[in-house]
Amino acid sequence: MLGFSSGLTLNLPYTEKKHSHVPESDLPDAEFEDQLSPKILQRINTESIQGLSSEALFLLKRSGSADIWGPWLDWDKFVPLLAELERSRAQNTDSADQAMPLKVEVFFSEKDAMIGTGAGPKWFDKCWQLEQRGDRIEYSSELVKGTEHDYILNISTGVAQRIFSQLPEHGT
Repeated sequence: MLGFSSGLTLNLPYTEKKHSHVPESDLPDAEFEDQLSPKILQRINTESIQGLSSEALFLLKRSGSADIWGPWLDWDKFVPLLAELERSRAQNTDSADQAMPLKVEVFFSEKDAMIGTGAGPKWFDKCWQLEQRGDRIEYSSELVKGTEHDYILNISTGVAQRIFSQLPEHGT
């Protein structure tokens, strides 16, 4: 919603952008979000964001000791580790719900200054091929038309609604 990936870290002023609305999105909520975003960003920029760069460096594996991430060195090494954990979990459970495959859905934006729109998404998809993920992980990816990296979860895209609609209800 606020352009965390680039807007906050670069502390750029908010520029109003018109985003296409998907038919199933809640148009009044999306319009409210568009009106509220510059005010939220303005408020955030008046507060200290000290430490934000440190977190970004940590998540990019540019700070801390070399072994801070343990065996997860990159996605192409992480996916087989996750697949093994999922196989083990399925073998060691009695519950049908817990034995269900892990579902991983990825939404790529049409425009993406962070990972690009060519090699980055292709490489990520390749990391999740059946040979890497095994049969205990279901993987799918989708390009969401009319979106940018920083705004793919805005109400107007419908992506967040799709994600939350698939979560089990509390207590189930």
